[in-house]
Amino acid sequence: MLIDARDYYAALYAEALRAERRILLAGWQFNSDVALLRGGEAERAEYPVELLPFLVALCRERPELEVRILAWDFNPVFALEREWLQRAVFDFVTPDNLRFEFDGRHAPGACHHQKFAVIDERVAFVGGIDLASARWDDRGHLADDPLRYEKGQPQKPYHDTMAWVSGPAVRELERLFLERWNAASGEELAPLPAASQALPRIERGLALETNQVGVLRTLHLGDAVVAETLAFYRAAIQSATRSIYLETQYLTARSIHDALVERLTDREREPIDVVVMMPLGADTPKERLVLGAAQERLLVSLFKHAQASPSRLRVYGSSAYGCGDTPKPTFIHSKLLIVDDRLLLIGSANLTNRSLLLDSELGLAFESAAPGDPLSLGIARLRAELLGEHAGVEPDPVYFASEGLIPRLDPLLPGCRLIARTLDAELAGNPPVLRLEKLFDPQKPLDELEFDELVASGGRDSLASVHPQSG
Repeated sequence: MLIDARDYYAALYAEALRAERRILLAGWQFNSDVALLRGGEAERAEYPVELLPFLVALCRERPELEVRILAWDFNPVFALEREWLQRAVFDFVTPDNLRFEFDGRHAPGACHHQKFAVIDERVAFVGGIDLASARWDDRGHLADDPLRYEKGQPQKPYHDTMAWVSGPAVRELERLFLERWNAASGEELAPLPAASQALPRIERGLALETNQVGVLRTLHLGDAVVAETLAFYRAAIQSATRSIYLETQYLTARSIHDALVERLTDREREPIDVVVMMPLGADTPKERLVLGAAQERLLVSLFKHAQASPSRLRVYGSSAYGCGDTPKPTFIHSKLLIVDDRLLLIGSANLTNRSLLLDSELGLAFESAAPGDPLSLGIARLRAELLGEHAGVEPDPVYFASEGLIPRLDPLLPGCRLIARTLDAELAGNPPVLRLEKLFDPQKPLDELEFDELVASGGRDSLASVHPQSG
């Protein structure tokens, strides 16, 4: 596990330096000039540290190396938020062995939201972090960090997670990338022939000792919907015996609401603690407009059910270190689930309808074989590391144990780091604007008839919200 972009970017950079045959990158967004190394690490680097100059240098030095970058062919509404003329930027004066493509082959209304990287057959990274602007931060989450400035502008504190795997899982992830690449680009790349590969040399992050990993997908294959991530969430929530820990950027999926309510209110089983870490507010006014009320209604409903049950529910946010009298929120972008000390899921899917049923998403799942085995201890350690970071305290696995978790979290609230997320009753009480909510967070492709009906009902000025999924 790699927590926050500093460690992921550095690990990716180090493993790419060792690449011999192929570097495959897939993401919702890329920026050619995002700095993968910063501060002293950048000063010591022998190669460029910005993404595209770094890859170009590798390709020119190693003509046999293949680099392929697959990005979402974004809706025009994002044009002002994206790198201008991005295809030209990535293609201009770059070696023939580096190729950039937009992926637009999706169901109507969907987007390519997977974030993963495959290097040779040695290592693959999967999670929530794009190689894009405004994602970099380290685990300190300073309120004002000089290394978090881009183009002279300060960027907000930003929390995210990524996992890496080696072994046979890498070949499976390579296959998934090539399926999307071949469909989007028309170039028929074949899997690399089997070869002995040196193990990764990643020293950062938190080790998870296991020889099994589940690869979970969300995508449309013709008329079929592959919703493996949603199926895992439902089963995992139902199986909880002590606690459920979630990190998510959004929480609007009715299917997740229903699964949580069923487990929270099950009086035939032992009560559990449900802890949700999420942003303290919408990232943009547009998100608040089209998603804010739907999310608040769902949270209000969850709290009502929890208050009437023996189980407990808390929704927290996190503030940057050095917050003073006015907390500066750390933006929660990770997509992560931990159940008890048994189950872990990390991926790209938010807890929205579109992420679980429409967009292309990818995640990795881990399940311990027995209580107290090395993976179980690693999962418990990860939960402690995450909560310790959010609360600004030592990541003690005993203190942050899964059983009785909330009674140990609430006393940390008087500090400025861990913050109870308040519910916006006024926003929750707003009547649903169904055309906006359907456009922003659909559960199925927007067929032409539905789209025409939405426009006819007054949604013409809301068309910019067709793809407002935030990376």
